[in-house]
Amino acid sequence: MKNIWLYTCMVSFLFIACKKEVERSAPHFEVTTESSIYAVNEEVEFKFSGDADLISFYSGEVLSDYAFKDGRIVEQGELALSFQTNVQFGTQENQLSLLASTDFNGKYQFVGGIDDATWIDLTPLITLATGTTYVKSSDPPIDLSEIVVDGKPLYLAFKYTVKDQRTTGNGGYGVGRTWRVQDFLLTSETSLGLLTLGNLLTSGFQLVDMKPDIAPARSVLSPTTLSMVAHDRTLNNSETVESENWAITKGFEVGTQDLGPDRPVPIKGVIDAPMKSYTYTYTKPGKYRVYFVASNTNIYNSYEIVRSVDIEIVE
Repeated sequence: MKNIWLYTCMVSFLFIACKKEVERSAPHFEVTTESSIYAVNEEVEFKFSGDADLISFYSGEVLSDYAFKDGRIVEQGELALSFQTNVQFGTQENQLSLLASTDFNGKYQFVGGIDDATWIDLTPLITLATGTTYVKSSDPPIDLSEIVVDGKPLYLAFKYTVKDQRTTGNGGYGVGRTWRVQDFLLTSETSLGLLTLGNLLTSGFQLVDMKPDIAPARSVLSPTTLSMVAHDRTLNNSETVESENWAITKGFEVGTQDLGPDRPVPIKGVIDAPMKSYTYTYTKPGKYRVYFVASNTNIYNSYEIVRSVDIEIVE
């Protein structure tokens, strides 16, 4: 019994001694800079005194701001759309229209896709060209914020309608015209500033043809121009065929959005050597409150301290 008691005491003593040895105390950590004003693209050196097991960095820029470490809600204001059009050849009227939907299911097809969606006609809000000179859709751009539904993507579409292409004297509407769209731009004024949501190249336009087998449209999308062109009426006896050709964007995430917490950049880990400084370069002018989060932690305890530095970046 005496030996068991002695053994228990020794184990307890060693456990207490080891625990004291591995317990971590609060880090001693301070941050300074030589100046409070720096130029754009100039390296900012943050000098450290003391050390910590872990160090993380918030630059103070959007999406890296300690003030939003628990979450960021982005409110949307004006949602502005602009583009320009021209038209040539043919004689048909009222072929091109601008539509929007917040319930399109993303299936780029007529049955089970386009036909099932509710489309808002925006054509009365814009100006379309009447000739080969490009004409702005509106000045200023039209504001789509009133049709936004929080939590639902917004799809935009150009609808190109082809009627009977026989001459008007033979009961038709004449040859379909060629419409061109350029400088498509959708921007969102948010609490983060003005964001570009999409242009002609990045808006994910997909062409959907109603009757590709008997009257394939000749529409095409290039990096700079969307060309809406009717089918060749001389092929497949398709002069009297009526059809539609749509160019539909991807779903734009609009409305109020929860972006989650801003995230820091880890700059030092437990096994890394002590850091004497950290450098960072800002590319935009402004006033920034920079944060460093330093912590000592293990299975027994954890200590964290936060240090901040205010700097101004000038042109």
